[in-house]
Amino acid sequence: MRLPLLVLLLGLPACAVQWDGDPAIYGLDLDVALTQHNAAWTVRDDLKPRLRTVVAAAAAYWGIAPEAVAGWRLRLTEGLLECGGSSTANGCTTADDRTVTITANYFVCIESSTLVHELGHVALGGDSDHRDPRWRDSDALRALWADLHAGLAGAPDCGGEPYHGQWQGF
Repeated sequence: MRLPLLVLLLGLPACAVQWDGDPAIYGLDLDVALTQHNAAWTVRDDLKPRLRTVVAAAAAYWGIAPEAVAGWRLRLTEGLLECGGSSTANGCTTADDRTVTITANYFVCIESSTLVHELGHVALGGDSDHRDPRWRDSDALRALWADLHAGLAGAPDCGGEPYHGQWQGF
């Protein structure tokens, strides 16, 4: 009786969702699913290098290796999302299918999106109640925003936007 249970337990990790990722973005699987094409930054040639920069910065902030996103999917979509108890979210992380979803049409670039916030949920294994104090560290998040936006003023889709607590958890 113990052998079949052991076989079952050893097979469980193989059943977990694991997306084939892109090594250029730390093994993250990028899925752009916009039907109205209302977020031009999602199809720019420089999206992946900029995404790589955001993932590295977010990982450093949350205290994980950037490769921790390997096997996760980043879905860029449009329209508000249902997430947890909210029906008006513009970002959501679901561990059961290892997917981070961001409503791209609410942001002017990847650097301004909720990706830094959502990767916090990946790093913290959920924390849907935002109990970790880093969610509310306004100074550190403002500094991270400034670092990510530095030098983007010349980019056609981003730069010069102020930080107003967009990544905080309340």
